[in-house]
Amino acid sequence: MKRIKLILVNVLLLIAVSIFAQKDWLIQPIFQKANIQKKDQYLVLDNGLTTRTFFIGPNLACIDYTNLTNGQQLLRSIEPEARITIDNKSYDIGGLIGSKEKAYLIKGQEQHLISDPEAFQFKGYKIDSIAHYIHWKANTWLSNTEQAKGKSVKFDFVSTNSALKVIS
Repeated sequence: MKRIKLILVNVLLLIAVSIFAQKDWLIQPIFQKANIQKKDQYLVLDNGLTTRTFFIGPNLACIDYTNLTNGQQLLRSIEPEARITIDNKSYDIGGLIGSKEKAYLIKGQEQHLISDPEAFQFKGYKIDSIAHYIHWKANTWLSNTEQAKGKSVKFDFVSTNSALKVIS
């Protein structure tokens, strides 16, 4: 009787593990194609492994970055998309300011934030297919010998500082 109970427990554990197991993209390929969608004031990038959402408001800001294999939120707060230094002075690129909380995201808070007037300002975006800058040919054993396929998005920013107008 103990043996039957042990087998039953093992079977139940195996079923639970198979139901709740995370997909491992290195073992089980993801067949979803990369997708970029515009939904109202949001631009959503999704490749089946992660999803990243940008808010297009007073300036461009990433408001969601989720690992789809485990549901983990990879973003803690809304910050500039990049920072550059020109002549020893730092400039933010995109992002929003005014959030008091930096430890976690609050859904919808982006609607109440403002653009930093000193930051480079979002001017537009372009969605395209991935450009192949390196045309390679497989010389060794590979399971996939095709060039990568997918979508790309290019964001354009300009400075409000007259000395930096030529930089984009």
